[in-house]
Amino acid sequence: MERLLARPEIRDGSVRAVFASLFDPEAVARVGHLPVGSPVGVRAGGRIDTRAPGPLLLEGTLEAVADDPDGGRVVSVRVGGLSVFLTSRRMQYRLLESYRRLGVEVAEVDVVTVKIGYLEPELFEAAAGWMLALTPGGVDQDLHRLPYRNLKRPVFPLDADAAL
Repeated sequence: MERLLARPEIRDGSVRAVFASLFDPEAVARVGHLPVGSPVGVRAGGRIDTRAPGPLLLEGTLEAVADDPDGGRVVSVRVGGLSVFLTSRRMQYRLLESYRRLGVEVAEVDVVTVKIGYLEPELFEAAAGWMLALTPGGVDQDLHRLPYRNLKRPVFPLDADAAL
C-alpha cells in the first residue's frame, strides 16, 4: 500500500486503484461510526506483522462503510485515487459483491491489489491482466527469503548443490 500511495498518478487521482484489504479492527473502530464523506486520519495495517513499515497513516475521506458476511464491519478510506479497504475480521476480497458493498465496480478501476495468493474465479474473469507479487508477510511464498532454522543443508530447492 505504501508504494501505491507513493505513485503521483494515484495520489493525484488520475489513476484509480483499490487495495483490498488490511485486517485492522482498531482502525475500523476509529472510523467505522463516522458519516460517509468524513475526513479521516487513521493509522492502519502493520499490527500483526511487526516488520517495517508498521501502521501507515491514511489521510483521506471515509468513502464507504458496510457490514460484510466475511469481513464484519468494513470501511473504505479514499486517499487520492486509492481506495483502501479495512476489515474488522480477516477476509479475502475474492467476490465482486464484496467490492460492490464498498461502492467499487472492479471493471471501472485501473489497478486492483488483492492480498491473496491466487485469483479466485470471479477475479480471474474480471482481470484484464494480472501478476503475482511475492511479498514479505505472514504468508510469504518466496522460499529463499524465509528465515529457516534447524535445516540440515543442503536442501532442495534452497541450495543449488542439493541432490534431487
